[in-house]
Amino acid sequence: MPFALESYWECSRLVFFFGSPILSPLFWAPLRFFSTSLFTHLLKRRTPYNIVIGGAAGATAPLMVGPAATNHISMTAWILFLIIFMWTPHILGFSPCDQRDYREAKVPMLPVTAGDSRTRIEILVLFLLLIPLTLAPVLVKAGGKMYLISELF
Repeated sequence: MPFALESYWECSRLVFFFGSPILSPLFWAPLRFFSTSLFTHLLKRRTPYNIVIGGAAGATAPLMVGPAATNHISMTAWILFLIIFMWTPHILGFSPCDQRDYREAKVPMLPVTAGDSRTRIEILVLFLLLIPLTLAPVLVKAGGKMYLISELF
């Protein structure tokens, strides 16, 4: 936890001095609070959707870096946030293998609380939602031909 706070503080300072002094505190402070306090201390060991919620915490980088560089939150930043967020639950695919460890550690991973079948269905749904979402950068002209080609193949 001290390392996370120190890292966030350093990044906030850099964004403030070299990016946007107005937007830096508006975006970094709430996201820092969500990631280090809300998620880590309150939600991680209390919900079977801890990986999904952790994905939201981990996906905030485009929302923090975008405003620092451009002085606004673009649609691209939100799309990148959603892509990272929807991609993160792929970790659930590993969790059935480690059910015993999660159960012993009292971490309520989805396979522990809902079973393998439900976990597989949720992974599939999130994956199917991710596919069209990864094409969204092309639609908002944030991804060019190379992005589209790499996305399709």
